[in-house]
Amino acid sequence: MMRIPLYITFLLLCVSISVNAQTPDILAKDVLEGPTVRLTGEVTGLNTIGLQSNDQAITSASANTPGIYVSKKNSYYANTTLNILFNPVSTVDVYAKLLARYRPGSPYIPLQLAQTSSENFTLSVDSVYGRVNVIKGLGSGNPLGLFIKMGKYDTAPSNFQSISRYGVELVLSKLRTNNIFAIQIEATYPLVWADSFGLSLTTNPMWNEAITRIDSSSGTTISDKFDIPLHLALKIRKISTPLGPVSTEFLYVYNAQDIYSGNNFGLDAGWEIKIPDIAGLTIPVGLGFAFYEKNIDPFAASALDTNESSYFTTDPNDQNTTSFRQALRTGCALGLRYIPSSSFRTEFNAGYAISQVAHAYRETIIVNSLSLDMRLFYKNSFFIGGGLYLGTLANVEWKTNSADPVIVNYSSIFRPRENMGYEAFAGIQLMNARFVIGYNCNRGLSMGHTIESISDGQVKYLQKGTSQSDNLYEAGGIFTRLTVSW
Repeated sequence: MMRIPLYITFLLLCVSISVNAQTPDILAKDVLEGPTVRLTGEVTGLNTIGLQSNDQAITSASANTPGIYVSKKNSYYANTTLNILFNPVSTVDVYAKLLARYRPGSPYIPLQLAQTSSENFTLSVDSVYGRVNVIKGLGSGNPLGLFIKMGKYDTAPSNFQSISRYGVELVLSKLRTNNIFAIQIEATYPLVWADSFGLSLTTNPMWNEAITRIDSSSGTTISDKFDIPLHLALKIRKISTPLGPVSTEFLYVYNAQDIYSGNNFGLDAGWEIKIPDIAGLTIPVGLGFAFYEKNIDPFAASALDTNESSYFTTDPNDQNTTSFRQALRTGCALGLRYIPSSSFRTEFNAGYAISQVAHAYRETIIVNSLSLDMRLFYKNSFFIGGGLYLGTLANVEWKTNSADPVIVNYSSIFRPRENMGYEAFAGIQLMNARFVIGYNCNRGLSMGHTIESISDGQVKYLQKGTSQSDNLYEAGGIFTRLTVSW
């Protein structure tokens, strides 16, 4: 991310005085009539009071390890984003996102937790791009949309299968480019039986000099060997059916996550089923499949090479993700949305994923994960809710195979109780602001999955009654959260 001087911040705040507030979701909007400016943003604060005992401190890790309990177990997280969308004419988008964040961060723990750095509220330009509608720019009335987009941005899945609040079913989540300098060509066309058909191709302008190759035997980067990143997406939005719209997407990503990860595929679909005989009842259904070839830990949602190694362990097979091989994942979810009256609204969700993950030096494992969550709203102002996340439904042993040249007898057993997370909360919604108070505890494989709490905003501890050698960790506590959006 690029740092920006204070005077630019002042100018942007001056601009915001003269711009009307809009909804936060601006990236997926159609091209606006110009010249117009849209300014949106969000401020989130999360405070967590850790209830862990002193013997749950992690004292064996490096001093550079982010987000662990050494001497302080309480934590604070603050995040603010400012999105600016400027249309000088109706065929051109200019977008910028400014970001400032304070957080303790997290260490990388294989299969369990993504590494995020600690941050101290430095204002930066997170992403910026220009986008032009070529067909409309030429004055044609053709319904075909042809867009060229360049800048620094992330190309991510649409996640049509997203239903649950924990997101266990989001098996396509790492089929993305990451926030890189990119060029994209996208075509869209309206259909009689669907809102639109879309096809996009995204790559880095450096082409075959953009991705550093990784030696498959040693896991080290090869400084003079490079490859090309490529993101291809084919999607159909809101296919008409008698029971409600269906949206689907196919992805092919070569070197996903801006790392030398090979060929990666994904397919997902989401269906909003409306029950004709029961007013106010909707049943969303989601299904997704994903294949990752190598060097990505999809369970921990991480892609680290030897230049980004974790400080959390001395085992070379656990310091980055270059020893991971093929992963095949399937995720599905089912929801229930019911509005019995103008005063009440209920929401129930169930998510499930089965994952087969291979490793160069460890046995292939199969993990089944399940989540349940619910929320109850009263007059769209008060709400309560909670959830349960089961990182594994059965004991899974991850142990050394015969190819491991370094660690002879590594073995780690993932048990359901040590990889379970739960959360309960209550809150109030006041126009564009919402305040939540709750409690969460997330262990092992559940640490990266929360509802109202934020995983990289909480300190990580040893699980109660365990020692450093057990390598069992958890996060959570009593939290309060305030989010204001405009």
